[in-house]
Amino acid sequence: MNPDELRVSMPSAVRGTAYLNTGASGPSPRPVRDAMEEALDAHAEAHLDSPYMYESRVASETRDAVASFVGAPPERVALTSNTTNGINTVADCFDPDGDDTVVTTALEHPAGVLPWQRLAETRRTNVRTVPAATDGDGLDRDAYKDAVDGAALVCLSSVSWYGVSVPVAQLVDVAHDTGASVVVDAAQSVGVEDVDVTDWGAEYVAFPAHKWLLGSWGAGFLYVASDAPSDGQERVGYKSTVSPNDSPTLHDDARRFEVSTSSPSVLAGARAGVETVRSVGLKTVEKRVSSLTDRLEDRLGDRHLTTGCGLVRFSDPTPEGTAERLKNEGVVIRSLPNGDLRASLHVFNTPEDVDRLAEAL
Repeated sequence: MNPDELRVSMPSAVRGTAYLNTGASGPSPRPVRDAMEEALDAHAEAHLDSPYMYESRVASETRDAVASFVGAPPERVALTSNTTNGINTVADCFDPDGDDTVVTTALEHPAGVLPWQRLAETRRTNVRTVPAATDGDGLDRDAYKDAVDGAALVCLSSVSWYGVSVPVAQLVDVAHDTGASVVVDAAQSVGVEDVDVTDWGAEYVAFPAHKWLLGSWGAGFLYVASDAPSDGQERVGYKSTVSPNDSPTLHDDARRFEVSTSSPSVLAGARAGVETVRSVGLKTVEKRVSSLTDRLEDRLGDRHLTTGCGLVRFSDPTPEGTAERLKNEGVVIRSLPNGDLRASLHVFNTPEDVDRLAEAL
């Protein structure tokens, strides 16, 4: 499938607009919607035999597809519902009686902040926040090095929702040098850039199906390295245990985090999203997105602030009002909590989409 064919398979409402908000939610193309409908029908028919066996088969197929896409062994990928769910799964592994320190950053989405704030309220967890660099692009590396000293865990985004990329592998190495584990929020990376999660070296990597993978809402994934700490896990169900009828003993791989059944339709949609992006080709995605972001940066001029993969952040005096006005004019972007605007450019977008945004501004 080429980018133009992908665009044709998008919902008609998206084809008629300059939809530049995939970083919030990627509209599912026809192959994803077809896969979901087929799975819904097949699961209904499977009740004559075993709906649980059907769900298990679809889950296994989806796990295999996603694992291959991000360079991980299938047994190291847990099925979740989204990035936030994955990060909370990691938070659930903390010792309730411990006095641990968690490091997060000023660039994080609430998914990478709220779970640790909650641990600070309910346990004895300390939270340290690394500030952004003074030029607004990246992290203060000296402050990061100081913050991770003595910490148990670091939570950071590979690409911040503010459109800032960080050198993940380098930051993971710094954390490991002090004995800290790392969970990476890869929501703004997987599907828009070539990601091999094992290259980063992090213990955990969480990402969703519904953004750059163009899959369904309600599906997400958590990569769990073989040495990831998880002894504090308390949630358990029949899918997470070795012998559910006899013992609560958990699997020793990522399946330990899959407590119960998931929707086969949602899982099938997630798999179809991965297969669709793979059919376009990540090299094609990266080349197209790079060209589009360069074009938008040029059109924005001094208003341009940062770019991370397909996310372009820029200034505006009235961001919420401007985002609403643009939507009414058929250009969909989003405002950010810090008072900036953000456009997300994926492979199905075109130079004409970028020009519509620039001209509307």
